[in-house]
Amino acid sequence: MLISQDRVLLFTDFRYIQQAEAQASDHAKLIEHKGGLLNEAVYQELRLIDGRVGVEGTLDLSTYNYFNREITNFQTDVIDASIMSIRKIKDPTEIANIREGIRLYDLAFEYILGFIKPGMSELEIGLELEYHMKKNGAEAIKANHVIASGERSSLPHGAASKRIVNKGEFIRK
Repeated sequence: MLISQDRVLLFTDFRYIQQAEAQASDHAKLIEHKGGLLNEAVYQELRLIDGRVGVEGTLDLSTYNYFNREITNFQTDVIDASIMSIRKIKDPTEIANIREGIRLYDLAFEYILGFIKPGMSELEIGLELEYHMKKNGAEAIKANHVIASGERSSLPHGAASKRIVNKGEFIRK
């Protein structure tokens, strides 16, 4: 996304154009970049701006260097605090979605506690958890469940494995 004093631009590729059209503000101009040429698409728009441009601190260094090398008509300002203050504000739809997500997670947690038995694999538990959540209305589930048991439970990103869960072991979700 690129926001200037008079324009709001949302850059996306073909995979997300339909979703962007449905969800973006009427004030945003959608720009579809092709073939992974995001920097080039952004560059074409940035060269039309004179003055200051706010960027998020998460902008990767190579992209930042590319823009500073290729474009000299503006100054960049890190605007993380401004962006975070905007993201903190939730509209009624966002609040309802968060509440529904919590409800689904609570249902799934209660269900899976009664489902887990010694001798099951972490993968079986993960699949059942995903099935239960989707069956009850979840649209998407994190691609890599953190389901790790026993000595694997200390792994911060321990994806479910074929490891068999033993009686009395801790299972991290």
